Amino acid sequence: MDGNGHSNGEVYNDEGEYSIHELVEWSLDCILHALSDDETTVRWSAAKGAGRITARLPRDLANQVVNSILSDNFHRLAGHCSWHGGCLALAELSRRGFLLPENLPKAFPIIREALFYEEPMGRHALGSNVRDAACYVLWAFARAYEPNELKEYINSVATSLVIIFFYIFIFNLKNYFSFSADYFAVGNRLHCYTKVCVDVVKYAKYADAMVDHLIEKKTTHWDEVIRIQASLALGRIATIHTEYVSSKLKLLLDGCRSNNPVHRHGNLLALSQCLRGILSSGYKCDEYIICSVVGLPGELRAESQRLKVAGGELTRKALSSFMGTLAEIPISLNDEEVLIILLFFMYLLVSKFIIKSNMMVIDTNIVLEVNTWLERLNSFACDDTEAVRKGAISAAAIFIPAYLSSQTIEKFNHVMDHYIKGITSPMKENERIGVCGLVSCFPAKIMNERIFRALCNVVLRKCENDMKWAMGRRAAVQALGSVLKVCLSNEWAELCFEALFKGLEDYTTNSRGDIGRQASYNDYHFCL
Repeated sequence: MDGNGHSNGEVYNDEGEYSIHELVEWSLDCILHALSDDETTVRWSAAKGAGRITARLPRDLANQVVNSILSDNFHRLAGHCSWHGGCLALAELSRRGFLLPENLPKAFPIIREALFYEEPMGRHALGSNVRDAACYVLWAFARAYEPNELKEYINSVATSLVIIFFYIFIFNLKNYFSFSADYFAVGNRLHCYTKVCVDVVKYAKYADAMVDHLIEKKTTHWDEVIRIQASLALGRIATIHTEYVSSKLKLLLDGCRSNNPVHRHGNLLALSQCLRGILSSGYKCDEYIICSVVGLPGELRAESQRLKVAGGELTRKALSSFMGTLAEIPISLNDEEVLIILLFFMYLLVSKFIIKSNMMVIDTNIVLEVNTWLERLNSFACDDTEAVRKGAISAAAIFIPAYLSSQTIEKFNHVMDHYIKGITSPMKENERIGVCGLVSCFPAKIMNERIFRALCNVVLRKCENDMKWAMGRRAAVQALGSVLKVCLSNEWAELCFEALFKGLEDYTTNSRGDIGRQASYNDYHFCL
């Protein structure tokens, strides 16, 4: 009883053991449930209430409240609201001195997990409030405990904070840490991934953890932009932290064979960027890794044939970027492997077909019967996704000049025949667009008059389909401009001007504007 004769809820049973009034127990139960409420204000109030009620409980019962929060609010199925409320409650309890040091071994792993919490939900993710609350908990811990009580956790916590500082975009957290770095530098996510993090990796204390986080969390992230930026970061880090990144190549290689298209996409991008960084720095990679990497475009052929909903489009985009990146580094390929990759570019540009090709596997190198592939190329249908075609053309612009020689073309003349057929008599418009884009990547040493005349004839000798395919005509004129840049012959000049003058008479417009004449305008300065 207090001085006014009212009960304060504290009672002792017949055996002298402390117990609480059932009304207090009911109130505490309501507050603990409110920690998982959908409203942020309710969770904040519940955390305050849990701290104030626990302050009036004896040590054993207060410890039960702490254990209840640790066990009920932080599990895989709890949801972001429960995690957020639990973090707020832990911060409040630690500030009031009720999260005892013996509970820290259980609390710290939970808080470290909360620092990276993310709950994917459609095309976005929940959990930024949980990560922010976890930082608040660490702030409360730093004020509540002696340094020697936190000593064993300092290194892991500091590493985690550095990682989320650079790789997890929390607006409040960027404000907290902007005193130690340029605010605008850390405010731009791409800049963090590609520039600022490279300076931090020079500190050995953080380097391994940052690489592990990128590989384990970011290369398999639900957001495609994050996966792309993570691969760029790994490529930059690989040039200065080469040995450790090279030890992770086998893990990335296994991830490229994942059944999950999102994981496959991220690992393909990361593997190619890591290899480029490692080999460009002069480090020698394991030959098994190199051979396996060279065989991946053929090995993943079946996965890349699937529909968009089954991850086929994502795999095609990843493989095009994969091969374009590897073309920038000195990986030796024989003529057969060059042709396989070249034909795969054709597949990316005019895909949605089924290859019936005999295949034999020798170690990790995949050798395809080229004639069967070429036979099936005649039945290609077009990929409706422009991003796939653009990715393949960008990769081909790097790969073809690096690996394709006149000797290779002479050995496989039927490849050039197929390109010409794709320009003059395609099955669909997108096939012409893709083939013209590929031809525009050819260097002067393999360009010939047959290709030049085929491009001109698309404009000069229109058939019924040509009249309808304005985008196909534009692609042919754009390819003609690329041909003129690398090899302009006096013998071709008359036919070239005739085609460009004819293109100026094309008044086709669509939602993008004047698409008919614009390509001809752009190409004139190459002739003049």
